[in-house]
Amino acid sequence: MGRAEDEKGPYVVIRAGRFDYSRLPGYDKSRASQKLSRLHLSLLRLLAERDPDSMTSVELYEKLYPGEKIHAGDVRRVHDLIWEVKSHFQQATDNVDIDVIERDPEQGGYRLALAGPGKGNGLYDALVPCNIPTIQPTLIGREAEIEEFLPVLRQQRILQLIGPPGAGKTRLADELGLLGRHYFPDGVFKASLAPVSSGDTILREVARTVGYNAAPEDLETSLIQRFGDRSLLLVLDNFEHLLDQADVVRRLVRSCPGLHVLVTSQRPFPVAAGDAVSGEERRYLRPLPPPAPNEQPAENPAVRLFVGRAR
Repeated sequence: MGRAEDEKGPYVVIRAGRFDYSRLPGYDKSRASQKLSRLHLSLLRLLAERDPDSMTSVELYEKLYPGEKIHAGDVRRVHDLIWEVKSHFQQATDNVDIDVIERDPEQGGYRLALAGPGKGNGLYDALVPCNIPTIQPTLIGREAEIEEFLPVLRQQRILQLIGPPGAGKTRLADELGLLGRHYFPDGVFKASLAPVSSGDTILREVARTVGYNAAPEDLETSLIQRFGDRSLLLVLDNFEHLLDQADVVRRLVRSCPGLHVLVTSQRPFPVAAGDAVSGEERRYLRPLPPPAPNEQPAENPAVRLFVGRAR
């Protein structure tokens, strides 16, 4: 391999009809419980060839299952295939995590590369199931919060983002979720809880968000089994009217070692003695400040945000 290839780390080449593992150090196919099929191969090829800014999970589904009508939650089948591919390589290589799918003209096929955030050709995020729209309004005036909150989100199990109405909690949570795709390779899922009534359970909305159909009376156990030890980020937006269900969130986190939760709320979770999860933190989001006396209004983030929304 040349120097450029060395920097990208070990890889497996997808050739015509088969996988070539010869350049993946430490690979032992017998240790992988999930066998890779032609459907997995087709998915990897589609991910390598897709336009990362245009092909959605629905389009991937239509190409993988031509002629099949899509029903609610069916795109979960695509996400499951992605999980199976990543699980296969992790089991067979002592948890080596394949990040990037890219063309490899020299080898005559495609390559799954160990690249990591900020490297590769931008296809890293294609491997991460995510229901947060990638096209978002410009984030204005919250650069310091992103720099502060993202490491907390990665290190802690529950991050509560607390602030008054209109402070921008939802937009900031969306941005953190999209950036979180680099750190939670098994998925980032946002559940909008504003429509959920206080007498209902958030578990139904969580199950609907991740595309999982389970018996209502067994939702918590089913979700715990579903999540397992997968590395996931769950964004729970507008939690303030459901604070009596904070213990449900904590039970999920305690039972799923790879699950992290980002909560937006006007008020924090109630905390009784011994109630909080280890690694549960709060951060407060204040409204953007008005212009200072010696500041040009056009340069103030709050004014820029107001003008941008008005336009």
